[in-house]
Amino acid sequence: MKVNFLITLGILTITSSCIQDSSKEEKVLSQSSARVIESERIAFQQKLDKEIIFDSLRYSYNAEKFSGAMWGIYAFHQKNEKSAQIIRTAINEYESLSYWDRYQLLLCIKGVYPTEFLAEIAPLLAIEKGEKHRVLLLNILQKEEQYQNYLSKDTSLYYQYFQSQSEKRQSSFSFQDLDRLLEIPALKGKKNIIMCLDKNREKVGKAYIQKKDGEFLSEGNDVKTYSYLGRSATNAPSVLTNGNTPTGLMKILGTDKSDNVFIGPSPTLISAVPYESGVENFVPNSHSKEWSEEVYASLLGDEFKHEASLYESYWAGKCGRSEMIIHGSTINPSFFKGKDFYPLTPSLGCMTAKELWDDQTGEVQESTQLELINDFNKQEGELGYVLILNIEGYEEI
Repeated sequence: MKVNFLITLGILTITSSCIQDSSKEEKVLSQSSARVIESERIAFQQKLDKEIIFDSLRYSYNAEKFSGAMWGIYAFHQKNEKSAQIIRTAINEYESLSYWDRYQLLLCIKGVYPTEFLAEIAPLLAIEKGEKHRVLLLNILQKEEQYQNYLSKDTSLYYQYFQSQSEKRQSSFSFQDLDRLLEIPALKGKKNIIMCLDKNREKVGKAYIQKKDGEFLSEGNDVKTYSYLGRSATNAPSVLTNGNTPTGLMKILGTDKSDNVFIGPSPTLISAVPYESGVENFVPNSHSKEWSEEVYASLLGDEFKHEASLYESYWAGKCGRSEMIIHGSTINPSFFKGKDFYPLTPSLGCMTAKELWDDQTGEVQESTQLELINDFNKQEGELGYVLILNIEGYEEI
């Protein structure tokens, strides 16, 4: 079922043959998408209501229909009585669900109903054997400090993650720390993207282009900024599949075009986490060919190699996450009206741009994705990294 789910989403598979060197890209002037036309959006809402969500109420458990319903509910924030009924029924039938569908259900609860079903799901900790599921349950129930009671010390990567995080500094960075963070050895002499987010991922973040001389790209007398969202539709922990964007370093591989209709026609910037990308590509001068925290730490330098938040991307990759790229969006913002991040729309762990479309012509009206790609492609220098930070006061930069 996981494969079918990924096909439904149209998630991009990263291969070296499909990625282009961004330094050779021509400027992209404009984009259009039939997906954003008003009639298309109305038709999709009807499909969502009837075929994806409603049909799952009419039949006994069917893995394909259930997985589609969960995706439809959390990806487009369908919080209503119909979706609540599906959740309620699924909790009662929890033990009969497949491994993947149990996880889908918990993601749906985390993303759409984070407080409404706490009493109903609390007993699931005693019967759930999946480590990933237990981490998500602990997060929803706000019991993550009890991870040692529910995760295997000997075999669980998530246990290792929590243990590693507990042994490092838990610093809270502010914008006054940014100058020092930009001195991280990995960034030196390359063109990079600095993604500044809030710990509260309901807030819109800002991206900056760091030129190879270490300075931020400016527009006039001001540093140029680009609006982005690092929140997943599930709002799940970053170490988990389909969770929020992890902080730390990702390697920039180039640009590409996506076939995913929800990402849309704007070029994407492909970034990879450790383990998704090999050591030889991520840490070119490493003496080791195998990933370890020590190898990753060599990118951070002595000042920051003990900072817990900078290792999220490392552990996300070690725990199996991949394909967290920087992209646009054709998703109807009205699904998220009332959210702090409106009119931006969340993805499933990627960094999503502010893209607004004319619903009559399909033409793009505003796109920080096009701006970022065009500006990044103009810069000279070797492809570097995306440095993703939780940083207080980034609005003041």
